[in-house]
Amino acid sequence: MATIMISQILLLVLAQTASGSLLRVPLRREIVPVRRKGKVVSNKISFSGSLSVGSPPQVFRVVMDTGSGHLILPSSSCGSKACLLHRQYNVSASTTGTAINADGSQVDGLSDQVTIGFGTGQVLGEFAQEKVCLYRNDTGGEVPERSCVEVRMVTAVEMSEQPFSTFNFDGILGLGLQGLALSPEFSFFEAWASQQGAPGRKEFAFFLTEDEREESELLIGGHDAAQALEPLAWSPVALPEMGFWQLQIKAIRVGGVELDFCRSGDCRGVFDTGTSHLGIPAPFDKELLKLMTLPEASLRSFETSNPDSVDCRLAEAPALQIEVPGMNLTLEPAHYMRKQPLRKDVRLSETSGVSAETSPEPVRRFCRPRLMPVKLPAPLGPKLFLLGEPLLQRYYTVFDWQSQQIGLSLAANRLNQQTQAGRPSKAVSVNKKSQQRTKQVDEIFLLQLPKSTAKLSKILPSQHLQEEDDDAASRPEL
Repeated sequence: MATIMISQILLLVLAQTASGSLLRVPLRREIVPVRRKGKVVSNKISFSGSLSVGSPPQVFRVVMDTGSGHLILPSSSCGSKACLLHRQYNVSASTTGTAINADGSQVDGLSDQVTIGFGTGQVLGEFAQEKVCLYRNDTGGEVPERSCVEVRMVTAVEMSEQPFSTFNFDGILGLGLQGLALSPEFSFFEAWASQQGAPGRKEFAFFLTEDEREESELLIGGHDAAQALEPLAWSPVALPEMGFWQLQIKAIRVGGVELDFCRSGDCRGVFDTGTSHLGIPAPFDKELLKLMTLPEASLRSFETSNPDSVDCRLAEAPALQIEVPGMNLTLEPAHYMRKQPLRKDVRLSETSGVSAETSPEPVRRFCRPRLMPVKLPAPLGPKLFLLGEPLLQRYYTVFDWQSQQIGLSLAANRLNQQTQAGRPSKAVSVNKKSQQRTKQVDEIFLLQLPKSTAKLSKILPSQHLQEEDDDAASRPEL
């Protein structure tokens, strides 16, 4: 892995807006191909930004994740494959870092450890108190203090291979509500909000786009109205004590027809920047998949001699509507479809990879949406939707920490602007150059499982994670 110097990392730009100073953290969209027999059959996608830890600064790239509650970085003492592939945090090399127990006391002998589980993967970690900064410091000048916080963090001594070994990001910066963290001192945004005190609002926002001509970013301390196409619609977080940025889902509609699944009033949706798909509660996912899947043959209006040139995002498929309090969130095929059609017998998952059964019959291919099944027990499930990348690229999303609300508006990205103007988007247009690439997306699911099942212990850092073979999206406990 090539060493990335601080001078090469764009961390933070300070900008003045009507709402005060915004901290802008550029996000990089990373695409990791999944290959089968030498061919790319799908891709996994993540959005990550950079931060520095300690003094002198140790720089890391992390997923800015609204579905988890801790800053997690690989420890220099970690020997797992996933750790060795990435930059590792060394507390001994930092003048501002201290190894601590979960309660903040300094380590004396055996240290506290915690196992934290995600929809995909898990980590075994110890703890440190450290200075964490979101800033660009390639000149050796003074660091803007408002971009730095003192926070407790988890230093991973073991990490599961999936998903951490398959991506270039080093760790996770959890931006979930306080209820997801072991204590308020572990919550990055709580630390930032309580330490800043001066300009800016206690909110952050995400502007995500797949268009390479635009820059995705995380804004801390407010939001930028220029990144929204319309006024924000605000909705209160449901069950905020659980720590998730979730809203009540009042109805699900496909092609304008309301489905029965959420009529009981107990559906909720988590806005999760660490999830690449739309997570649908099982077995309801099968009903949605059937309604939103089309045979490749239905796209023959733009058939060419190259079957791989078919772009499913141009399909005349039904719109998916997710009704939350005060707003209907609408996704068209351009937002939810995989680009390339798949054979009916192809299965994509984190644990079993990509597989397909052989058959002597002619191959039939289908345009399929970016859905994945979610199987989580109460109290988080069972009717829990994960509103991941497809929706978060469509809608500008603002997270208000103080009032515990989520603000939503169509994002002012190229795809939305061209759609509103009635012009086809270049991002989904068929052209010979883009036809040579297969960009189907495999799933990544970084939703932290509930804190109530966390396992704290006081042991030596010698235990090993046991890899699980069952479906990543159905792991029920930490």
